Amino acid sequence: MLLTEVVTSTPSTAQALLAGLTALATAVAAVLAKKRYNRTRQPSAPKGDLITRVEFHQSLDAMRDRQTASVMAIGEKMDQNHKEVLALITQQGVAVEQRLDKLDTAVARLDERTT
Repeated sequence: MLLTEVVTSTPSTAQALLAGLTALATAVAAVLAKKRYNRTRQPSAPKGDLITRVEFHQSLDAMRDRQTASVMAIGEKMDQNHKEVLALITQQGVAVEQRLDKLDTAVARLDERTT
């Protein structure tokens, strides 16, 4: 009996047969893929890429120093900008005080003229 005869004989039997064949093919493909792509040993790196523990910690220390220097530089810039803003606010306050004093004297003169 050929496969086409089995498939055309009854639809439910044919569907079950195709489902079984599909499951079997999937299982075989999974086993082959696992054998093909499974790592049985550690990947080897070129000898020039390996570093020692001491070199690693020296690199970490250098990176930490660079980060600290960057943070300190940003902090100094923020302090400088803060001082500039405070100076500008003070200058603006002095200007407002002077304008208020002039306005006060002008109101006082106007008050003298009306009385």
